[in-house]
Amino acid sequence: MTLVAWCVRHQPEVAVGGVPYNLRRVTELAAGMQNRVIADVVAAVPLTTAQQARLRAILVRRLGFDVELNLEVDPEVIGGVRVVVRDLVMDSTMRHSLAELRGSLTG
Repeated sequence: MTLVAWCVRHQPEVAVGGVPYNLRRVTELAAGMQNRVIADVVAAVPLTTAQQARLRAILVRRLGFDVELNLEVDPEVIGGVRVVVRDLVMDSTMRHSLAELRGSLTG
């Protein structure tokens, strides 16, 4: 509760985000203290337990840290998955691929 109260009372250095930004930062710091990272995963449909385990294993190998998956379902991604870990973005969604294709055709 002390951390939550701190997050509410203190404005982030960046003018964007407010309390959610502070809560996320505290969560990331706590994860880092345990040699873990948080991976925000967005997919068009819920991932199965096997898919989650496979994705976690791939991220652990790639990042060298234990990974906590923060899963979100967003049908607008159409297919594939987008993973964000800190500043690293891995976007293999159909929506992203279509946007890149559209950009290459128009420009």
